[in-house]
Amino acid sequence: MNDSNIIGAILGTERTNLSLTISKVCDGLCSASTYNRYEGGKMLPDKFMLSALLERMGKNSNRVLYTVTDEEHRLLDIRKNILESIENEDSEKTRQYLEEYSSISKTRSKNIHRQLELEVSGELCRMKNDTKGAVSFYKEAFEQTCKKKLDDIDNSLYTVREFGLLYKIASISDHNLLFKLGYFLKKLNDNHYLKVVYYGELISELVSESENRWMKQVQLEYIESALQYKRLIKQSKGVVRLLELKKKYAGELSEEEETILKFDDLLGWN
Repeated sequence: MNDSNIIGAILGTERTNLSLTISKVCDGLCSASTYNRYEGGKMLPDKFMLSALLERMGKNSNRVLYTVTDEEHRLLDIRKNILESIENEDSEKTRQYLEEYSSISKTRSKNIHRQLELEVSGELCRMKNDTKGAVSFYKEAFEQTCKKKLDDIDNSLYTVREFGLLYKIASISDHNLLFKLGYFLKKLNDNHYLKVVYYGELISELVSESENRWMKQVQLEYIESALQYKRLIKQSKGVVRLLELKKKYAGELSEEEETILKFDDLLGWN
């Protein structure tokens, strides 16, 4: 069984198990006819398209291994460099890597690559404190694969990047959208990849932004829900911030929670 057949079987099984239509999964990413060829094993999606399609189904594409081309490998390496430079708030390196990424002629998934380039341009604006420019680039990036309205959240499918763009826009300029995104994540299945990636972080942001809007009891309910989820999936990322917020609004923590805060640097839970 070759890669095309294996990937096609994975896509078909996941989509069928979730009772999703082809048009809903591939909308904005590729045509329905192209997707049919992927699922039928007649055409192999590149790494970027496969990731996007599986993420729309709530799956972590990194768990699917198959051979990538030299072009894909080079692009993946530059993406890693871009991410690291953004995390380090290094605008000069980010700009250099973006120029390198943009200079490569892409043969496939051009809308997905363009989406990344626009998002990174938004990050460069953010580093200069140009929030208006950042939001403009984030919105343009989102529209590369999503033509729906930004606040049309219910019953939507998102890739990690698409949802992340909405999250960035909401964090900067739209509290109501941030609330909708939090509610959207809360309803997802516990093993949904978007929930695994974003739930704790987004809830922390939402609670912080709602300090003068919500009663403390409501804030604590959201925080505790996120903490319980982190325990369930055994994920430490973002736990410290949630505990800091819980202590702020509740006034105290359990002995175990206080220990986590005390040794957060040692445990690497920030």
